[in-house]
Amino acid sequence: MVASNPFLKVNNNNRFVISRRFVKGKVARLTRGVYIAADVLDGMSPAERHRARAQAFLEAHEGVVPFGVTAALLLGADAAEVPETLHFAAAPGAGRKTTREKGVRLHRGVAASLSDDPDAAIVLQVALSEPPAAAVPVINDMLRRGMPQSDMWRDRVFAPEALAGGPLRDWLNKTAAKRLLHTLETASGGSEAERAAAVERVLAYRQYGFNTVGADEAIRAALEALGRMKRAHGRERALLSLLLATDTAESAAESLFGVKCFALGYRSPAVQLNLLWKDGGGAEAAAARVDGVWALTEAAQAAMREQLSFRAAGSRKDRALELSPALARDLLIFEFDGRSKFFELDEEREGGTERALYEAHRRQDMLTNRGCRFLRVVWKELMDDAQLSEILRAAGVPRRR
Repeated sequence: MVASNPFLKVNNNNRFVISRRFVKGKVARLTRGVYIAADVLDGMSPAERHRARAQAFLEAHEGVVPFGVTAALLLGADAAEVPETLHFAAAPGAGRKTTREKGVRLHRGVAASLSDDPDAAIVLQVALSEPPAAAVPVINDMLRRGMPQSDMWRDRVFAPEALAGGPLRDWLNKTAAKRLLHTLETASGGSEAERAAAVERVLAYRQYGFNTVGADEAIRAALEALGRMKRAHGRERALLSLLLATDTAESAAESLFGVKCFALGYRSPAVQLNLLWKDGGGAEAAAARVDGVWALTEAAQAAMREQLSFRAAGSRKDRALELSPALARDLLIFEFDGRSKFFELDEEREGGTERALYEAHRRQDMLTNRGCRFLRVVWKELMDDAQLSEILRAAGVPRRR
């Protein structure tokens, strides 16, 4: 983590000393007039570097506040792909702000509220600031942990007048995106019932239909607010991020996998489910928690939808799917094999890596013996689109509509 104040700010007394250290490679520049020890910077993770650069920019510039993904990372949110760009907006009442700083973007827009719901405003702000590959894991992490309640979000970071922009990525058909946004726009001036109906029509296109109630409400409110933002840039990619958002993903890798599936033309799996089955006598025999599940037939999709909707009001740990023999044969199970699953274990967990590997192997055996099939992915495959696309195709992952 970044120390409380690791920065070296240039002034008339230390300008020459810092300049010499910079030439010798002992310090690194974070932003104009702010430096940090090179060895400290080298030891940081990408997320910690982003935070350090953002904190340095805030020290060097008055009248700006963190925006979107940058603000979320400063609050400790998890991210699969940490963006190079820092996002800021003018603080309320600070007037127009500009910068020529490389790798820094100041968001400007019309004076219009993103949303009356603070939680929805946070989600929408992140969705507007970066493409889905960077935004969705951060949104999912915030939804899963619960929205930050600090004054940083409520008073400093959330600038209602700051709207984002950026080119539309080709992950969502532009015509379809405009049609969905038009649905939200048309209803924005109508009654509460009309706005809710428009949101429902848009949500028919989302990839994850099983969220807990709190996350579902935040996503719905963010979509309704998006309909009021008729002149904002970046609305199409924000719409895609909201349709890909879920609080059920428990890691940045799971979130990014869902985005990659969509980008490559495949359906995203329902994530983090408990699979239950009974023994021959009818008693509950065992349960296995898996990273994700695809239903391969319409009947299996209907069974999943019925069971998970019934349990939607509970916690994420309550999300369970009872396996009948017929349903098991129509499921494809996804597991992400990150290093932390087997090697970076909690101290309280007994057995270490050998026990973790045994449990994973035994869990897969129990499910395959009941007819389920497995697809396992590692980081290298996740970050190689061509290789991942071939893996999804060969495994028979359903294509998205």
